[in-house]
Amino acid sequence: MIKVIDNYYVEVDVAKGCVNYIVRKGSAPKSKTGKNMDKPLGFCSTMSQAIEFIRQQIIANRLSEGERTLSEALRVVKKETDRLMKALEESVVK
Repeated sequence: MIKVIDNYYVEVDVAKGCVNYIVRKGSAPKSKTGKNMDKPLGFCSTMSQAIEFIRQQIIANRLSEGERTLSEALRVVKKETDRLMKALEESVVK
């Protein structure tokens, strides 16, 4: 399981030659077999898609908090995108 940002995680599932990237939020209790018991937020076919999905989720959650003007909404989009990009840049091994 890969922690991306905040409580968002990506679980990489390889089964029968296929790779799925499962986006999850929070930390749920695990079953006796060690599998997560929480419901996934989404299934993606690439890590890039999973990161974009997380970005969209974060922005949607922030924008649903109340009424905003268009310029305020655009500032939220920019701020959250920048925050995610910074977290990704900091995690890259240099």
